[in-house]
Amino acid sequence: MSIALPRYVILQHSPTPGKKLPRDAPEHFDWMFELGETLATWATDELSVLDRDVTMPATKLANHRKEYLDYQGELSGGRGVVARIESGQFELLEQSDECSRFRLIGVRSGVIEFQRTRADLDGGWQLSFRCDRDDAS
Repeated sequence: MSIALPRYVILQHSPTPGKKLPRDAPEHFDWMFELGETLATWATDELSVLDRDVTMPATKLANHRKEYLDYQGELSGGRGVVARIESGQFELLEQSDECSRFRLIGVRSGVIEFQRTRADLDGGWQLSFRCDRDDAS
């Protein structure tokens, strides 16, 4: 008997024309990881191709409802539209107030880490991705 692994999703969050999103951000990407009954969520302004090692700024958002693992479409209150870019499963490697580390399984294979960079800044986090490599070269 195998145990189902938790899921993750990356959503492209686009504003409704004529309205601004919270954070005054234009389009951004929400990274959501299933932890119990909620989704731990971070946002990035870009979505780098994660077929190589990469580091970029991230913002920690409030936990979201698990419905977003499967939802695509218009958000209530004129908050924009979300579209799924990627989804898969993960293994939790570390979870604390300062760092969350996951091994992605599926489309991408590797370790993704969200590390707090500055405690005095709201949203001061960094996303780091280290892809698994099949070769040792």
